[in-house]
Amino acid sequence: MRKSLPVLIASIFLAASFLVGTSPAYAQVVLVESSPAPDAALPAPPERITLTFSDPLSDQGSSIHVTDDAGDPVDKGDAHVLTDDRHTLLVDLPVLIEGTYTVTYTAAGLGGSTVTMGSYQFTVDLPPSRLMLETPVDGQSFESGLVLLEMKVEFFDFGLYGNRIRVYIDGELQAEVRALTYDLELAPGVHEITVVLAQFEDQELPDTATTVHIAIAQPRPDQESGRANENWEPPQIRPVMAGLAIVAALALLALGVWLGSALDE
Repeated sequence: MRKSLPVLIASIFLAASFLVGTSPAYAQVVLVESSPAPDAALPAPPERITLTFSDPLSDQGSSIHVTDDAGDPVDKGDAHVLTDDRHTLLVDLPVLIEGTYTVTYTAAGLGGSTVTMGSYQFTVDLPPSRLMLETPVDGQSFESGLVLLEMKVEFFDFGLYGNRIRVYIDGELQAEVRALTYDLELAPGVHEITVVLAQFEDQELPDTATTVHIAIAQPRPDQESGRANENWEPPQIRPVMAGLAIVAALALLALGVWLGSALDE
């Protein structure tokens, strides 16, 4: 009896090892690469999340979800496995604002029952936007009221967030532009010009504001009188010319009468 117990135990282990050996074995799917990377601080918002795994993935059960600081979803909801590279899972993103985002993923191995779940975070940390007013410069004067604004921006994309430049003249909003040049027409006098970056519906970036003061010259009196005198005529010219015309007509008439009398004789 004592000899048969070890034999029985050995038989059980042998049978178990045989069963394990004949059962299919599936390796755990492992995340090997991600873009953006975990804990990345990005100077520009990414267009998508791309995850690469050690093994081919199944469409069923594989997903990516991206949420913002408040836990609200921000991805486009189109997570899918690439057909030509089944190791890769991705989801597209809208234009993200600054903040910290959480990526949560589930990866189901192709042809097996292994599922890998995980999450990580990344941060969008945009450089501060800058606006420079290159012309006019503070204190500049102009002979006419036609003034061209020339500006330069850094880290500011007019295609994002409703980005634009606000132009103020003497404290009043003159225009909102999405270009680096703008033509002004100003009355004579001293004017205050302020330009500032704005985004979204009504959010200005006060640190980007630039203000200059310029002067538009008053027209000179001789210029005004010169323009007025271009069509001026002395008041007596027209009556004198009319009188001369009458005298000439009478002279011609008299000459005609005299010639007629001379011919009759």
